Amino acid sequence: MRGYDKSDCDFVILYTPFSKDFEDIIHDGYYILPIEVVVKSKALTAIVFPAGKGKGNIMVCKWEKYKDDWARI
Repeated sequence: MRGYDKSDCDFVILYTPFSKDFEDIIHDGYYILPIEVVVKSKALTAIVFPAGKGKGNIMVCKWEKYKDDWARI
């Protein structure tokens, strides 16, 4: 089995149902990740959470700049 690359798609869109996990957040999140960023990260998983809801010193996830970035498509 192989991973995704530029020949498969241009973007990966992550849907995160924040409203199910956080009572004070009414909008879910969408992260529009360019495939180049996904491939470069070599990550098998993407941990996403709403800004300010992280744990410890990490209050913003590393993918936050791609949240709701529909203009990228």
